[in-house]
Amino acid sequence: MIQRLKTFIHYTSLTDRAFAQKCGIAQNTMSYYLSEQRKPSFEAVEKILQSFPELSAEWLIRGDGEMLKQEISQKEITRINNLVDTISMLQDVIKSKNDVIKSLSEAQHKSFN
Repeated sequence: MIQRLKTFIHYTSLTDRAFAQKCGIAQNTMSYYLSEQRKPSFEAVEKILQSFPELSAEWLIRGDGEMLKQEISQKEITRINNLVDTISMLQDVIKSKNDVIKSLSEAQHKSFN
């Protein structure tokens, strides 16, 4: 777990001290954790997870899954749905234009014969 904690601290671009402060953990306590002199307490892990809601508890504690949670906000869902609607509309426009091109091509071919 310590290596995963170090990986996440590096990901945040915070110093060990700034990370400890943000989590409400004493700097010397965090130093003990990171040097593996002590194992993080449940309370320390809870503070870390509360301070960084994007951090996956499953990944931090067990090493399973991805480091960051993959939550999609309602705003993102709406944006994705709008993009799907736009793509569908554009596909209809392309089909319509292809039909016009085909008709014009056939008409041009008949006029030359």
